[in-house]
Amino acid sequence: MDIEAGLKAISSRRRAEGETAFPEIQAIVEECQAASRNRRIAAQRERRIADEAAERRRRITHPEDFVADDEIKAMAEKLSAKIGFDQPKEIVIPAPVMLTCPHCSAELPVSPNIRFWNAEELRSHADTLDELQRMADKNRVSQ
Repeated sequence: MDIEAGLKAISSRRRAEGETAFPEIQAIVEECQAASRNRRIAAQRERRIADEAAERRRRITHPEDFVADDEIKAMAEKLSAKIGFDQPKEIVIPAPVMLTCPHCSAELPVSPNIRFWNAEELRSHADTLDELQRMADKNRVSQ
């Protein structure tokens, strides 16, 4: 099949001036190898497309086989508890305060500024940073 495709490619090409009617053996071999390579690449492409279509059909018909995000998070938490990695506590980022601009009278968001934090907020922030640093050190040592 590859030989037939290679010979057909050679026979359908225009001959260069001075080229003989029967090509050299090396030219025939190269054309046959090229035909074989092209057939193999096309077969791989078709196989990949068919596999992707089958995977899409399987995802639609059997959604229970695929894990949801919350299940992945639960598995990661179990694994990290088993290994001994500490999980950071949730860091709450407050919503920005909307203030009126004195120039254009538009409502503009103003992010929380550390200069306006009270002592309790500063201590909480410092404790969170210390806890994250301890966890990073512990995880770095255990790896």
